[in-house]
Amino acid sequence: SINESPVQFKFTMDEKYTIKDDGKANEISMRVVMLDANFKYKAIPKSSNQVYLTAYVDEWEDKYLLRGDMSLYFEGNYIGKSRVNPENLADSIEISLGVDSDISIERTRNKYTTKKRFLSNKKTTELGFDIIIKNNKNEIVDLEIWDHIPISEIEDFKISHDGSSPGFKINPKTGIGFWDLKMAPFEKKELRLEVQLKYPKNFHLKF
Repeated sequence: SINESPVQFKFTMDEKYTIKDDGKANEISMRVVMLDANFKYKAIPKSSNQVYLTAYVDEWEDKYLLRGDMSLYFEGNYIGKSRVNPENLADSIEISLGVDSDISIERTRNKYTTKKRFLSNKKTTELGFDIIIKNNKNEIVDLEIWDHIPISEIEDFKISHDGSSPGFKINPKTGIGFWDLKMAPFEKKELRLEVQLKYPKNFHLKF
């Protein structure tokens, strides 16, 4: 049971334990709390072909969590340790559960052209990337695919991504964006990221 005061809370053991006086460390179970979690897969194929699984735990505030290490198990398998600090938690506890090799992803560049229009003082560079995702699991997965486009604070540089696959949610201040996908078992999806840059002809860009 738990006794709470304005400045602290105290655990009272529901069972009696016998602690031997042998100088060895003992571990006892103070309590077991079951928490529901929502799972989301994330990938940044521009940096890595690995897909990471993350668990989000809501409604944790009344569970009296203590700061310390926690052992992580997923689908009955031990996957490692993490650390929880309730003082630094937001609305959800975010727990990384590592790489899931049952989802594959590949990003390749398919376009890189620079054009200069006749009698124009502007050049246009077009970049294109294909992203192929395959869900090799026999269950539906929620997956975020993160990517990035260049941004510019120079007025003469115009950047757009109009040819990209629908649903790309981008932060215009950082150029970072993502697709939020729901993939059926064994489904394959193809995404496209296209970037168009228009800039003065005396500039030379390299990607």
